[in-house]
Amino acid sequence: MNARAVVLFLITFAAIVLVALIAFPFLTAITGAIGVAVVTHHQHDWLRKKLKNQSAAAGLMLVLVILILVIPAAFVVSGVAREISHAARFFQGPDFQQNLLGLMAQYPRIASAIYRIEQEFDLGDVVQQGSKFIASHAGGFLGGSATTLTQLVLMLFTLFFLYRDREDSIRMLRSLLPLQEHQKGVLLSRIYDTLYATLQGSLRIALIQGTLGGAMFWLLGIPAALLWGVFMSIMALIPSLGTFLVWMPAAIYLFLSGQHWKSAILFAWGSLVVGTIDNVLYPTLVGSRLQLHTVAILFSVLGAIALMGIPGIVLGPLILNVALTLIAFWWERPPVSASAPQP
Repeated sequence: MNARAVVLFLITFAAIVLVALIAFPFLTAITGAIGVAVVTHHQHDWLRKKLKNQSAAAGLMLVLVILILVIPAAFVVSGVAREISHAARFFQGPDFQQNLLGLMAQYPRIASAIYRIEQEFDLGDVVQQGSKFIASHAGGFLGGSATTLTQLVLMLFTLFFLYRDREDSIRMLRSLLPLQEHQKGVLLSRIYDTLYATLQGSLRIALIQGTLGGAMFWLLGIPAALLWGVFMSIMALIPSLGTFLVWMPAAIYLFLSGQHWKSAILFAWGSLVVGTIDNVLYPTLVGSRLQLHTVAILFSVLGAIALMGIPGIVLGPLILNVALTLIAFWWERPPVSASAPQP
């Protein structure tokens, strides 16, 4: 490799790094657009065959995504934000303090445990500060902050062009891959399978967990059971969080309110059913199609979330599967003979 080639390589590498840095703030919008495009591509293909015009089909598909997905999600998320704010105000109010004092008087062992915890932490201050944080940030985080709205608009903008220019984008990507034609097909197929299986499987599992949790909330008479079920589905999509962030506070609330049997039922249902059913369903709905072990998928998701945030849910398994596919291509390369002439 001569000096000109080295310089060209370094300049190209630096340009790619700069492009990645420029795109990183919009990673959520880009990932969301790609995910929606992959999940809805069958419906888009049907529309395009009917309309014959790519721009019209892309525009109509975008309108359907807004009407069917974005607007209902906005209403649900806004309702969840209100319920979180109400719950935060309850923990700040005098009723919670009275219930806690009554519980401590009724159960001396719980009182001694709380006393030991308070030797290390100011429990009252932790509850108060945590409640204030939730009340002040829930509306902005879930109800549509400026950043969230910006990412949403950019996602929809990108989604339109992904619908309209999908074939051109795939052809360009194939031309950039320094692989044999059959390897390009295998790699792109793995990318599609990973995106589709991760999104479809994760959404189905999250919907099942939210439905099971919301149904129990409704049976126990907990207000806004539908909204809390939806919120459990949202939390189920993020492995580093989980549904217990919803049902555990509700179980504690029931216990402090004197509804001990309801609290025990909710705790058992949440920990034994809602919290574990994903371990049963994930290998079937996701792992089998990706041909990856569940443990590998889990760590790829957790690591990618720590590195990239929410987009890591999709990008983690994708990066892992692409890396393993490329390693397999290297194993397919014929060995270099020792007597072969060197370039």
